[in-house]
Amino acid sequence: MAALEYRSPTRAELREFFEPVVSAYGLDATEDDYRYEELTYEDGRSIGALDEGVWVGGAGAYTFDVTVPGGGQVAASGVTMVGVAPTHRRRGILTTMMRWLHDDAVRRGEPLAVLTASEASIYRRFGYGVATDDARITVPSRAVVFDPPLQVGGRFRRLDPHLDTGPLAGVYEQVRLRRNGWFNRGAGWWERLRLDPTDARAGASKLFAVVHEDASGAPDGFATWRISQNHGDSRVADDTVVLEELVAVDADVELAIWQFLAGIDLTTTISWNGAPMDLPLRWRMVEPRQLHLRGRSDWMWARLLDVPAALAARRYLVAGDLVLHVDDPFHPEAAGTYRLKGSPDGAECERVDDARPDLSLGAPELGAIYLGGVAPSLYATAGRLVEHEPGALERADAMFVTHPAPYCPLMF
Repeated sequence: MAALEYRSPTRAELREFFEPVVSAYGLDATEDDYRYEELTYEDGRSIGALDEGVWVGGAGAYTFDVTVPGGGQVAASGVTMVGVAPTHRRRGILTTMMRWLHDDAVRRGEPLAVLTASEASIYRRFGYGVATDDARITVPSRAVVFDPPLQVGGRFRRLDPHLDTGPLAGVYEQVRLRRNGWFNRGAGWWERLRLDPTDARAGASKLFAVVHEDASGAPDGFATWRISQNHGDSRVADDTVVLEELVAVDADVELAIWQFLAGIDLTTTISWNGAPMDLPLRWRMVEPRQLHLRGRSDWMWARLLDVPAALAARRYLVAGDLVLHVDDPFHPEAAGTYRLKGSPDGAECERVDDARPDLSLGAPELGAIYLGGVAPSLYATAGRLVEHEPGALERADAMFVTHPAPYCPLMF
């Protein structure tokens, strides 16, 4: 059996490089699908395996700035397009590629790696923990009635996202700089929206968009959606608004957009696969039980590659000191004992391997609590985090947990 060759693809090889990843997901890629991926591909950030000159595995990364608690921006490797051909499983290809991606991120000065997982059982062994969740919800349009009634000035303007995404990008940039878990989206990401390939529509319509503008005419919110037709032979309108994305600078604008969506002609339901868990919608509705939670799932996973840099970059809800012992078999350079001094105003973190730890935890648990979406005490209850000093868990909960919860608005 010949040894596998590992290297980055050239631009001319991208279609062949994507093939094992596409086949691993059971997809039949079209020309639009390849173009869609090429729009955000970054040279030098991918690694693949070749067997006798044929690509049999691939993985890549995006260059992200992720917003962390307190509004700081942390350079991150956005791991993506990971797959191994079915003929080459159990040969260490995935492990080799993940190690390369992590080493490359460290070389680039990125203290954080993040991903959205196709299968939840894969990435814990590489040090990733679930940092954000999302919800799958439906709400009858008639139930989008608020108490007290909503009073928001400004106006709505329909936008063709296939022609102009500038206002959407402007609103997104405002919000992502202060919303924990969001990342920057360059020109290629907005070109993806404009491309809107038919295969990505899951049988629904093309993409529609609306922008909300404040009283001065400045965009302060937007939504993108599709229409799924359900009326069949009954001739009774019963279509669904399939919400793709809703971004707003504050809760009132967000609720105003919900009212707009509820009033779209010939539709009776709004569905959203990818909603934040702490939507204000439910708490303003006259009949909150009409908002149906169809499910929740892990979404963005995170792991720290440079523990001191990552922990010092975020802010903490209350001031406090913690000594954390981190176990990290896959990336042993990040393992060790660290003293964190954090507050709402700033933080510092240093390695102190001779200090007695307050808490011991693994890399996946540290990644999970990093953005503040889950309390450290919950992991202790589950047996995945150990408290050595009484009171340390209570202190860690008060420091790490954030409000609102972290949220990642996009799969990558």
